[in-house]
Amino acid sequence: MSDLEMEDFDLDFSPQLPDKARPPLWYYDADVAQSYKSIVDVALVAFEKKLAFTRGLKPGRTVKIKEWKLVAATLNKAAGLNEGHLRNKDRRDVLRTVEFIGSLNTRLEAAIKARSLSNARPSATERKAAYSALLEKYRKLEQIKLSEYAKAAFEQNMADRLASQNHSYVSLFQQNNRLLENNAKLDEDVERLQGKLVEAYEEISRLKDQLRTKFQMKVAE
Repeated sequence: MSDLEMEDFDLDFSPQLPDKARPPLWYYDADVAQSYKSIVDVALVAFEKKLAFTRGLKPGRTVKIKEWKLVAATLNKAAGLNEGHLRNKDRRDVLRTVEFIGSLNTRLEAAIKARSLSNARPSATERKAAYSALLEKYRKLEQIKLSEYAKAAFEQNMADRLASQNHSYVSLFQQNNRLLENNAKLDEDVERLQGKLVEAYEEISRLKDQLRTKFQMKVAE
C-alpha cells in the first residue's frame, strides 16, 4: 500500500471536536516544505471563519459558492505564495495539499446542506405524517396508561381479597379457640357434677345402712 493510500485513513478533524479541523499527519513530516505547511495553516484559519460564517447565516439567506468554498489560489496568496503554487498535481506534496483543502470544502458543503435542511419548511405531507406519528405515540401512551391502571386495579383487588380472607381466617381461628375454651369449661363442670353425684350416692347408701341397722335393732328388742 502506497503512502497516499495510507493517508486515506488520516482524519483532518478530531472525533471529540468535529467542528475543529487539524493538520493532516503528513504536515508533521520533516521532509515537507514549509510552503505547503503555510498553506495548511492558512486553510485551517479560513475553514474556521467559513464555518462560523455558515452558522451565522439567517434562514432563507442564499449563499454563493465563493462565499463558503476555500479556493487554492486565494489560500496560496494568503500564505505569501504564487497563486499557481498548487497547479502541478503530479507532485506529491501538491496533491496532498489539494486533497486536504478538498476535505475541508466537503465539510463546509455538508454544513451548508445541513443548514438548508434545518431551515426548510416541512411540506403538508410531511406535517401530516408527523401529526399521524405523534397521534400514534399518544394512543400508545394512552394504552400504556390504561394497562398500568388495570394492573394497579387488579393488584389492589387481589390485595383486598387477601386481606378479607386473612380477616376471615383470623375470625374463624378466634371462634374455634373460644369453642375449645367453652368445651374445656363444660368438661370441668361435668367432672364436678359427676363428683357431686358420686358423693350423693354415697350419702344415700350410708343413710340406707343407718336405717337398716336401726330397723334390725328394733326387731331384736
